[in-house]
Amino acid sequence: MLDNLLGRIEGRVYYNLLNWYRTLALLPGFALNRRAMEEMMGVGAPLPDAIADRLAPPRPVGLARFAVQARLGLVGLRLAIEAVRLPGRVARFDRRLVAALAPPDPPLAVRPLTALAAEYRALEGRVGNDGRLWLLGRLAGRAGSHFPFAVEAAARTWPGVTGAALLPADGRALLVVSGDAAQAGL
Repeated sequence: MLDNLLGRIEGRVYYNLLNWYRTLALLPGFALNRRAMEEMMGVGAPLPDAIADRLAPPRPVGLARFAVQARLGLVGLRLAIEAVRLPGRVARFDRRLVAALAPPDPPLAVRPLTALAAEYRALEGRVGNDGRLWLLGRLAGRAGSHFPFAVEAAARTWPGVTGAALLPADGRALLVVSGDAAQAGL
């Protein structure tokens, strides 16, 4: 079902609407959400109710209906809580982003290799622990058509190398590696 949400025919992309309806039917509130999906996708003629009823699970009655409404209410409450928390998260992200993208002082080009390795470890520890921000803003570190992550991953396969960082330095790319020289045979 998920493999066939979109189709491509003669260079044009099409929605496989039946699979979109099937996917939406797995979520609570299908009867409410179906119309919103149709409007969002610009569907000219909505799915007939007879077909939609066969796709959707049976409509709950009695206490089961109350349970579905309670779950939908809980989802709404969680969304409201997250909406209140969002501005604080955005502000924290902005502060982290500004700190991560600030130009280093002194510039990398004038630092000794040991200082570059220390900068790499600090950046990795400060930004990389959450696994997201560390790739951001590093396009300037490209080496030709290679991006930092690919070059660093390849460098880590070398004997004795435990860490690698591709850094921009005066318009050039500088690969800094760290590891065990004895293991590398140096």
